[in-house]
Amino acid sequence: MGIALSVPPPKPEQAAEPVADCEESRAEVVERLFREHNEALIRFLRGRVGSHNEALEVAQEAYVRLLSLDQPGAVSYLRAFLFKTAANIAIDRRAVEAMLAGLPVVASDVGGLRDVVANGVTGRLVPPGEPGALASALDLLLADPQAGQRMGAAARQRARRFEAAAVVPRVADVLAEAVTARVKAGAR
Repeated sequence: MGIALSVPPPKPEQAAEPVADCEESRAEVVERLFREHNEALIRFLRGRVGSHNEALEVAQEAYVRLLSLDQPGAVSYLRAFLFKTAANIAIDRRAVEAMLAGLPVVASDVGGLRDVVANGVTGRLVPPGEPGALASALDLLLADPQAGQRMGAAARQRARRFEAAAVVPRVADVLAEAVTARVKAGAR
């Protein structure tokens, strides 16, 4: 039996520049971030996901999340938020890939991993920064291979809802809402 392990990356340093003028629209902010930081973001992600195409996909999803923030002004350093969001998406994807392979996932109880891993059903979530809890969760799975196999089978089923066929329509809806909002804002 295999076990997938997923832990968050170290926290990125805070960006040197806070959110720009509040008059700047959300789309303009994301467009500016893309122009100024996309190349660095893709390089950053290539080291985490392995392929250029997957790095592009993760970056795109991070930009979509920025567009869908309820209050983008509440995030004081959008560049740092963009990179952290992209790093978290990359980790979440790795967990989903392991689950699609039928492996239970042991992960830190942070961010999107809470949505991906159903604690006790598809794997184990442990408090971040607690190596003892991580070791205990791994020991439990290794001591009970049948439980690991049950969790792996449940993980494979759950992971299907995170595949592109299930996610793309939801992303398209968010993009359509953002475009509609921008068109309406421009019509004022």
